[in-house]
Amino acid sequence: MKAATIKDVARLAGVSVSTASAALNDKPFVRTSTKQKVREAAAKLNYRPNAIARSLVTNESRLVGLVVPDMADPYFPAIAAGVDEVASRLGYTVILANTLRNAKREAEQIRVLLERRVDGLVFAGGSTVGARGWLDSTLDNLEIVVIDRPEFSFTSPSITIDNVRGAEKATRYLVQLGHRDIAFIGGPVNSLVSQERLRGYRFALQESGLPYREELVVHGDFTPRGGLQAMTILLNRMETRLGIDQPLTAAFIANDQMAIGAMHGVRLAGKKVPGDISIIGFDDINVAAVVEPPLTTMAVPTKEIGGMAMNMLAKSLNGEKLEDNRVVLQPQLIERETCIAR
Repeated sequence: MKAATIKDVARLAGVSVSTASAALNDKPFVRTSTKQKVREAAAKLNYRPNAIARSLVTNESRLVGLVVPDMADPYFPAIAAGVDEVASRLGYTVILANTLRNAKREAEQIRVLLERRVDGLVFAGGSTVGARGWLDSTLDNLEIVVIDRPEFSFTSPSITIDNVRGAEKATRYLVQLGHRDIAFIGGPVNSLVSQERLRGYRFALQESGLPYREELVVHGDFTPRGGLQAMTILLNRMETRLGIDQPLTAAFIANDQMAIGAMHGVRLAGKKVPGDISIIGFDDINVAAVVEPPLTTMAVPTKEIGGMAMNMLAKSLNGEKLEDNRVVLQPQLIERETCIAR
């Protein structure tokens, strides 16, 4: 059966095509009785507006792109949920682009979003900066809001996690518990977020009068497997005395996924968390509270951040001035059961 068109709706309602279109778009100059008549005709014909045609006329698609580096990481689905919840309330549809932390794929995914005529983009985290140069040429025509993407935070409205301060708090917490040999497990070396968290770790050691030791730093990939492998490397160094003269007693780990993997690595080595090694993570993903033992971590309000970003994007799209286009959020320490006093 052929789909009904706006012409069919107008004919059944006994009005012009332009009046039918205005009625369905709830324009104020159309009489309430006419709107009702047109809507009844549309319902009877099971009419569905042609979104592509409408976007060509209005120059807006009501589509927004959400670019994330890894949907397998629970941190990003939580952000996506916040973006989608607000987008739905405001009449937008979200198209997800998962870059898999790959610069080439990121550029390709953004290109596809632009071909879909998205009105704007939300960037949520990521370890690659490959799209930066390519995107610069589009910024004049596309509204963008970034979440924890330091390379964009001074050119676009942004929500930034204070990674340096959060990492400093996490490391200082371990120091206050009496730990002196504290390892750091970071994300990929080229990750700007990981670099900031490493900087906070180093700053806390310096302020506490403790030396920074390269042998206590290992980089992973933000996944549980990466955390397991990194912890195994650290424990092997400790067992063989390759640069680690004192027993490792604590580790600050750059995200919860790796922290959970590292906890497994400790158990595989026949040791206990926190009895032998205290562990603190970063993000406070949902499973952090239910792993055994429950993970101490630095909490980030991920869903709220997603909603905040979508609200900022919608205001920009509507030409509204943002009250604050540089939002910086402080992670909060959540004490659970993976850290004890030394």
